[in-house]
This record gives sequence, C-alpha cells and structure tokens, in this order.
Amino acid sequence: MPVDVTKAGATSKGPARSPLTTRPRKLAYASCLAVSYAFLSYISANYTGFLIFFLACLGVSLLPLVGLLPSLWRTFVMLAVALLVMSLTPAGLLQGDYRTLPANMDLTIEVSSENLPGVEGPQRITTDTEGFRTGNRAIDYGDETPYRIFAIGASTTEQTYIDDTQTWTRLLEGRLNEAGSGPVEVINTGVAGLRLVHHLATHERIEDMGPDLVVFLPGVNDWNHQVVAHFDRDERFRSSISERLRGQFQRSIAFTFYQIYIALPQRSKLVVRDAHFTAMDDRKSRPHVVQFSPQSVSQDFAEGLASLAERCRAGAYRCMLMTQPTAYYIGAPATETRYFRLTPPGRRYTLDLDSLVRVSGLYNDFVRDLVADEGLLLCDLDGVVPKGTEAFYDDVHFNTNGARIVAQVLSDCIADQVPDL
Repeated sequence: MPVDVTKAGATSKGPARSPLTTRPRKLAYASCLAVSYAFLSYISANYTGFLIFFLACLGVSLLPLVGLLPSLWRTFVMLAVALLVMSLTPAGLLQGDYRTLPANMDLTIEVSSENLPGVEGPQRITTDTEGFRTGNRAIDYGDETPYRIFAIGASTTEQTYIDDTQTWTRLLEGRLNEAGSGPVEVINTGVAGLRLVHHLATHERIEDMGPDLVVFLPGVNDWNHQVVAHFDRDERFRSSISERLRGQFQRSIAFTFYQIYIALPQRSKLVVRDAHFTAMDDRKSRPHVVQFSPQSVSQDFAEGLASLAERCRAGAYRCMLMTQPTAYYIGAPATETRYFRLTPPGRRYTLDLDSLVRVSGLYNDFVRDLVADEGLLLCDLDGVVPKGTEAFYDDVHFNTNGARIVAQVLSDCIADQVPDL
C-alpha cells in the first residue's frame, strides 16, 4: 500500500500569483495610472520633452496589466531607476535652449529691505499663458494693433523679486503709452540664469508674435560663465564628490520639476512670508579671493552676438541692445560690497573688486563696439544707472528705484532712436 508522505494540512503552493490577477485590483491600479498620466500632462504643458520622458517612464508601469511583469515590486524598482536617471540627467537635454517661467504663475513674496535694499513688502509675480511677465493680463499675440516690444534677458530683465507693477518693463510701457500716439505693449520674457545662447532661442521664438522692437539685456551670466570655466579647472577650487552630486541634481530634470511646480507653483497662488534669501551668500564668507583679467569675452558670447545681429538685420523689426549696469566701482565701501553675490555665485572663491570692474567693463565694451559695427540700436544703461544701493539690491539686480531709472533711460533711448513709435 503506497504511503502518503504529504503532511497533514500541507497544500500545494502552485504557481506564483500576480497581485493584479483580480479585476478590482486591476481597476484600482489602472485608475492610479490614469490620475498620474493626467497630472503629468497638466504640469508638462509647456515642456514637451519632459512630458515624453515621464510618459515613457510611466509606460513601464503598464506592463503588469498585460502580464509582462507579474510582480509589482519589479515595477517599483524600474520606476526607482527612472527617478534616479531623472535626478542625474541635465534638464537642458530635454528643455533645449528656449526657457520660460511657468505659465499662468501667480506668486506673492513678502520681501524685507534688510535682505534686499530698496525692495519692501509684498511683491506679486505673475505670468501669462506663454510664461512671460505681462502685468497679470492676457496678451493677444495675433493682434497687430499695439506697438509690441519684447524684452529679452536673464534675472535683471525678469526682476524676480519685483512686483508686476514696478518692473522696468511695466514702467517702460506706461511711459511710452503716455508719450506715444498709439497703444504699446512691453512683454517681459526674462528668466533668471539664462545666457546669450538662451536669449537667441527666445529671439527666434518671439519672431512669430509680432514684435516691432526687441530689446536685449545680456552679459552677467555670460561673464560669470567664463569666470567659472576658468577657475573650476584649478585644483584648489575643484568641488568634492558630494558637491558635484548636489550640483548635478540641481541641474537635473527632477530638481527642475521641483522648482517649477513646487517651489514656484504653476496655476496657483502662494504667499511666501519672511522670505530668507539663503541662496544669495555673502562673498565675504568665501575663503579665496582671486584676480581675473581676460583679454576678450568668451567665444560663445562673441559668436552669439554676431548671430543676434545677423537675425536682427533680417527681421522686420528693430533691435536695441543694452549694456548691463552693475554696482561695481573702485573704492566701493563695505556697506555696499557686502551685498555683492554674483562674483561668481555658488563658488568657494570670489573675484576681487578690481576684477569685477574689469570683467563687467570688458563685456559692456564689447556690446558697444558690436552695436557700432553692426548698425544696431544701443541704450548704454551702464553709463547712466548710478552705482550702489541707490539702484541695486545686490551687485547687478535692480531694486524698485533702479527699475524706475532703467525705465526712464530706456524710454528716452527709444524716443531718440525709434522715430516710428
């Protein structure tokens, strides 16, 4: 008689079952995916490359539904790997050179003049559907009636901490409308951190939006890029592995999404009180003071301005370049130099004051020379805007009084050089 060796109570395990074998679980899982897809589509409306990348990553999570990945943990591992890749992949690979602020942004920041001299109280920053600062109003870019001016630049154009009504672009619009014979619109396309290569991409983008005049304020990020490229090769200033990884993450897709959709929420209102501008570190805290005396501007800047001039000559509009004013001057007292932060920013070293004056002067002189050679329009802000905290809250960014001065100087430049306005 055969002996039954199966122990009492023992059962055959059989094949492993997928967590998604039952219909309710499949429906719940599919619903979660649908919500995720909808959310990513919503926040990626202005970043097609981001949307494609995220959808590809989420596409992996569909595999359990068709039985290709019977275990959910495998899906989670794949998504974790995708998140790691996003944290190390530079955002520029998907963004390209054309950058804007988040569309339909509405942000209010409470600013103290203790942190930013010449800026005080709540500052409201809004953008339109294109991600441009237009003073909290919709612009019909198909309407050819208004005389349309586009301002292209970086943070000194964007004016990150200045209220919509007090930016030099909005004040310029008011002055021109008061003095002109027809409606004028000034569109602020500035985004902090951009260089000339990005300004060229913005220039190309806005050509289909009916510009009559395009004004450019380039310089500071390009000269700091040249400084960083020079000194970061020096053994003394090479970052540690942790600093490099942190820097890599701050340039990554994941961090860019955090900045755009959490730090600066899109399509929502946020009031930030008691703002602490910790990113603006005092240059006095940096252990190394260095000198830098380049003989020429960077090749990227020189070639970029040549391309800009060529495109301006071919366009059915006028172009005006502005020099980048700074608070730098020989003999500046400690009460003013304590606010100098872009020297360059985010490094363990800082240029001495003589070098800051020379480098900024080199770039502004290059702009002046190119305008003279190419027959473009020039507004020499650097020769007019006063130095120090009268016009700046740090070394290059305008406070509210500085914005008024820039608007006045630029409106005079336009009145003198643009007779058709």
